[in-house]
Amino acid sequence: MSGQKRAFTQFSKGSSVNASTIVDDRALGIARSRAVLKTKEDFRREIRTLWETASDLFLTIGEYLLQAKATLKHGEYQELISRELPFGYQVAHKLKAVAEKVKEGTIPLDRLPKSYTTAYLLASMRNDELQKAEQRGLVKADVTRGAIKSFLKEVRGADSSTAEQARLEYRKLIRQRLSISERIAALEAEYGDQLKMLGEHGNVALVIDGEAIELKEASE
Repeated sequence: MSGQKRAFTQFSKGSSVNASTIVDDRALGIARSRAVLKTKEDFRREIRTLWETASDLFLTIGEYLLQAKATLKHGEYQELISRELPFGYQVAHKLKAVAEKVKEGTIPLDRLPKSYTTAYLLASMRNDELQKAEQRGLVKADVTRGAIKSFLKEVRGADSSTAEQARLEYRKLIRQRLSISERIAALEAEYGDQLKMLGEHGNVALVIDGEAIELKEASE
């Protein structure tokens, strides 16, 4: 567990956070950067170790942000995000969203992607999309951002196609309704008196465009 992860654990338990924790992590980073790596195994080990801690770090930041939003006054939180952190609202939103989904159990911690941008793609899915992603085996720590984006393009493209068909049908029906309304208005303007006779005589024959049309009043 990284130093920052330990710091968060202390914070969540109500204990004071040791300010030297982050310094220790920085010192560890400097020490690693000075290491001389020679073999493929050396590089594999060091890079994998750092990569494994990546999700812990962004998740901890996200949970800190959730706590800050719940603890600080609105103005204080806005100032913190806009002026005092090395990232802006967009990144803060993504980190919080991921932390919230993990907290809810929607995304299992052991299957949280190592990149916060990839994790956010999962966190931003609708419930039905996330279920499909689960069925496809995409909710896992080593899933790639490209795989998630391809999946979303597929499922949302299908949804968009259905929605587009509905939109086109709706517009067609609207045009038909307007056409019918215009035709009714034209009939009322030209045959108003005869149309009124429907209430008196039941069936009335109208001559429209040279053709007699019998109008039958629907029985109640």
